Parts: sequence; C-alpha cells; structure tokens
Amino acid sequence: LNTRRVRSLHPFHPCPQSPPPVLFCRVSMHPVARLFPSFRTTSSSLIFILVLAFLGVQGVSSTPAAVRRPLPAQVPRASVVIVDALWVLLGNAPVPPTFAAQSMQAACRANNFTFIRVAGTAFWPSQLANYQSNRTAYLASVADLYVTARGAGCQVLLSLFWNWYAVPDLVSEPLGDSMRNASSLTRAFMERYAADVISQARLFPDAVAGWELGNEMNLLADLDQNNGKEAIDPHMGTPTHRTRRDNFSTNDMIAFESWLANRVRDLAGAAGLPTMVSTGHAIPRVDAEHLRQSYHAASRDWSPDTKAQFVRNLIDTAACCELASVHYYAGHGARWGISNPNSTEPLTVAFFAIEKDAHLRNRSQTLYVGEFGDPNPGPRAFSLSVLQLLSTVPIRVATVWVWMFYQFSSTSMAPYSISPDPVDDNILQAMRAVNSLADGPVSGFG
Repeated sequence: LNTRRVRSLHPFHPCPQSPPPVLFCRVSMHPVARLFPSFRTTSSSLIFILVLAFLGVQGVSSTPAAVRRPLPAQVPRASVVIVDALWVLLGNAPVPPTFAAQSMQAACRANNFTFIRVAGTAFWPSQLANYQSNRTAYLASVADLYVTARGAGCQVLLSLFWNWYAVPDLVSEPLGDSMRNASSLTRAFMERYAADVISQARLFPDAVAGWELGNEMNLLADLDQNNGKEAIDPHMGTPTHRTRRDNFSTNDMIAFESWLANRVRDLAGAAGLPTMVSTGHAIPRVDAEHLRQSYHAASRDWSPDTKAQFVRNLIDTAACCELASVHYYAGHGARWGISNPNSTEPLTVAFFAIEKDAHLRNRSQTLYVGEFGDPNPGPRAFSLSVLQLLSTVPIRVATVWVWMFYQFSSTSMAPYSISPDPVDDNILQAMRAVNSLADGPVSGFG
C-alpha cells in the first residue's frame, strides 16, 4: 500500500524540492525569510494570481472572489500527526498510557501545534473487538483522549477508521463487498462506532477540530487484492489473505465515503460538535485516473495521468468532504515531466484546483496536507521544502508525520518521528515561523 516510508497499516510492526518560483517580491525581515532565504513578503493576491497563471490553471479573471474555508482562524497552518494517542490510552502501544498526555503537552502547549490528527480506532480486529466485549472501558479511553487533548490545549481531528480492513475483518466481511452493500454489517458497525466516539466528545467540544473518515482509502482503490497480504496478521484477527471480494473501484469509494461523511456530519451536528470532515486520502497515484477508468477492463491501465486527469481524480474523490486531504512525500513530484521528484508543484496544483472548484460550486472546502515528512533526523530538507511552500501558497494547514511515535519499542522512536529533541530544532523553528504568517483569502476566481 505505502512504500514511501517505514509506516504501514500495522502500527507497531514494519511492513509494507525545489521551492516554487517567487514571482514578485520585496526584501523582508519576516522570520520566515530568515529560515527560507528565497522567501519574501508581498501582496498575497498578486502572488496567487501569478502562480495560477504560471501553472496554467484556467478560469482566472481580474475580478477577485474570496473562497470560503472550513477551518477556524485559531488552527495553526503547520501542526503534527499524533497517530498513537488513542492506541496509547487503549493499552495497545509499547509506552504507558501516561505518555499520551506527555506527547500532547509537548506538541500543543509547548509548541502551539494545536491541530492534531489522531487515529480514532484500535488498529487490529482483535483489538477493536474490545469495543464489543468491553464497550464501557473502550469508550472511557476515548473520553480520556478528549480530556487529555483539552488539558493540553489540543484540538483533535479524529481519523475514525484508520485501518480500513479492521471493521470488515472483525465482522467477517470482505472490504469491497461491505462498501457496496448498504445493509452490510460493516456499515452498521461503523455507524454505531462513529455515534459512540462522537457522543463521548459532547462534554469536550473545545477538544474537537473535526473528523476524518480514515487513512488513505484511495490508495486501495482500483487494485486487485486477490491473494494480497495488505494488513494481514491472523494472530490479530485477520484472514490469511485478501480476495477479489475485497476489491473496490474509485467510484465505489466515492459512493461509500459520501455515505459515511454524511452520517458523521449528521451525528456531529446533532451533538453540537464541529461537522468538518477530512477524506484522509493520500495524493492521487501517478496513474490513479487511468486505473479508475480501466477497473472493469481485462487488465489495468498503469499509464501516467496528465495534470488534467490528476485534477479530475482529486476533485472527484474529495467531493464528500470539507478537507481535501493529500499525503505528500519525497518522490511524489515525479509526474508530468517534472525533473525533480521532490518538487512540491503537485501540491500547488492541488491547492488551486480545490480552491477553484470550491468557488465554482460555492462550497466550503480547502486542501489539507495531512502528512509530509522525512524519515531521518537532521536537515529534513523535504519537510522544509513543504513548509517553504506554505510561506508562498496559502495552504491552510499541513500536519507533519509523525510526532513522538514509539512504534516498535518504548525506548526508540520510529522513522519519521519528530520531537522536542534539539536535533529537530530546525523543523520546529520552521513550523513556528509558518504559523506566524497571516492566512489571507485566496483571490482571482472570477
């Protein structure tokens, strides 16, 4: 599923740039300029219009019209993924439950990285079974997540179904079949689970930023899972392999995620909580739209997508949600003939495509870079290039993968982890500098 970094569907076991050109600038002593030497401040509207023209995005006119955005002003532009906070509180991690508060305090209280993306379910089917067998204790851990977040000054974006296979495996249904069947046990379980974890947040509305459907479902779409080993560990309650009945198309996914997003919004609205929903998607594959169109063909078409096909896939698959999530890592720039595989140009294209579509449809939606990162401590050049992009293109929020993640042991953090350790001072300073920038409106969509 995800070969870009040492982080698979298994939370505690391993398995499977050049910055955009500054088109108009003047010298500035803004703190971002000190961290990113090529950055200069200027009129945001002029930069955005010029960037649009540079990228060849059509439909820009001289009549500005601001795009409505779903995120409140207090949300920082650069923040972190604390993926394991609930796993720690459930006792499914190699560190003690008290570590959840320590991690959140270090991110939110000490660094003001207050918008945190957190996995919202136990990972494996056998762990999720505790929700059925001891629902009171399980939901008490969920409540502890909100209490801990509020105490640390965090707002949680809860990724409800991180491992998309966990629920169907638990109820003995193939993933694809369960998505297409409106009466499936999987759908019934998901609706009940979402109602319960949302209900637990009613007393802590200030600890909730919104909701996410799950993690990277779009990377599973249109593939042949037959005999696959994705998220397989029979000792943890999974089957021995995947089958063709686990397969689903992009169009199946769009319909399923639309249903789930609507249910989550309804439940959150009824509880008086924020109703913003994120897709949880990765950046579309380089061949995503070709795979989508060839799903029912005798063989899949792995041809690379054009920029227009990329935009179409992104817009179609994000239609369900206010936050059009993309996860972006080194190598993802290798498309459309771009010579630098670590280029951030696809993020710029994605941002303006979503903003333009949101304006045309008069809807509240924006791009969310849900993950980016470097595997090792040190310069973290790729992460800095993404943060530099945030200093020139007004992407509203991006969360670094991953904050203080003790994935394999209680003494050593997993690859990609960042922490308050001095070795990460450069990335933390860059994030704080980005957060000092005002988030101006996007203009130019007449």
